[in-house]
Amino acid sequence: MMNRRLIIVFLTFALLLTLGVVQAQDATVVQIFFPIAVDSPVTEILNGYAEAYEAEHSGVDIQWSFEGGYADVKIRLLTVKEGGGDLPALAIMLATDIYDLVNAEAVQSWDAFASDEYLADFTPTWLSNSYYDYDGDGTGELYGLPFQRSTVLLYYNADLLDEAGLSVPANWDELASAAQALTTDAREGILIPNSLAVLGLPAVRCRRGPEHRVGKRCRCVLRQRGRHQRLAVLGRPLSGLWRYA
Repeated sequence: MMNRRLIIVFLTFALLLTLGVVQAQDATVVQIFFPIAVDSPVTEILNGYAEAYEAEHSGVDIQWSFEGGYADVKIRLLTVKEGGGDLPALAIMLATDIYDLVNAEAVQSWDAFASDEYLADFTPTWLSNSYYDYDGDGTGELYGLPFQRSTVLLYYNADLLDEAGLSVPANWDELASAAQALTTDAREGILIPNSLAVLGLPAVRCRRGPEHRVGKRCRCVLRQRGRHQRLAVLGRPLSGLWRYA
C-alpha cells in the first residue's frame, strides 16, 4: 500500500527516498512531478539539484516529470491513482489541493518522517497550510513541506491617488477607504485577480467574472486581525486554507 501512495509536497520540495521509489537493476529510481513546462529554464536548476544529490548518493536516479502546470499535475496524479498505476515519490503541488488529495487517499502524511527539530526551521505561517485539519496550534496531519512561495505585490496608480487627494494606503483600512473613494461608474477602485488560489489576497466572491472587486458595488472591506490579514464580504470573514503573516 505504501508504494501506491504519493507523498505530495505542497508548494514544497524534499527528497524522501524511503517511499514511492522503484528499484531498478542498477539504481533506485525516484520520480518527482513538477508543474512547469519541459522547456522551462527552471528545469536546469532542478536537474542541478538532482545531479548534486545523485553525486552524494550512489545508486539513486532522480527522474523529473514536468507536467506543465499545477492543475495538470493534480489531474495526472488522480488519473494514475484511479487507474491503479504507480504514483511518484514526490510532487510539487498547491497547498490548496491538500483536502482533495487526502480525501482521495492519494497522499501520505509526513508525520512519521519529519522530526520536530527539522520542522522548527520552517516559518510557522508557511508550514501551517500544509496540515490537514489544522487547528491553529500546529496540530493536525502534515502533508507538505514549504518549498516556494509566491510574492504578491500591490500596485497603485499614483496619478489617480494625487487627483483624489489621497496618500498611499499604509494599512488595510486605508486601502479599503481609498478603493471606495476611487470607485466610479467608469472604473473600480481596486481589482484583485483570482487566477491563482495562493495569491496574497483570496478571491472576493462577487460573481463578476475573473476579476473580483472591492468597492461600493461589492460592499467588500479589508480587515486585519492580529498577524492574519483577511478579507470580509458583507461583514463576514472569508474562511479557507489561506493563512497569512
